[in-house]
Amino acid sequence: MLVPLDAVTYHVSTATIDEPIRSTFTEYVSTLSDVHASLLTRYRVLDIAHEVIGVGSVGMRAFVVLLQNNTGDHQ
Repeated sequence: MLVPLDAVTYHVSTATIDEPIRSTFTEYVSTLSDVHASLLTRYRVLDIAHEVIGVGSVGMRAFVVLLQNNTGDHQ
């Protein structure tokens, strides 16, 4: 089940969770080869959601990132 980040309560502001995820994405792209990085740099983080995962992962936080191409096109 996906829950929008702004609907999740961690007793911290949404920005406290949002910004590290966005910066981690940027850092991740910088670790990729030029070929792979050039693909991901075409996109930006549009939204983030918390993914409620199975019993074996209780206590772990998992997030799903929705990407949109930088031009805003839906292709």
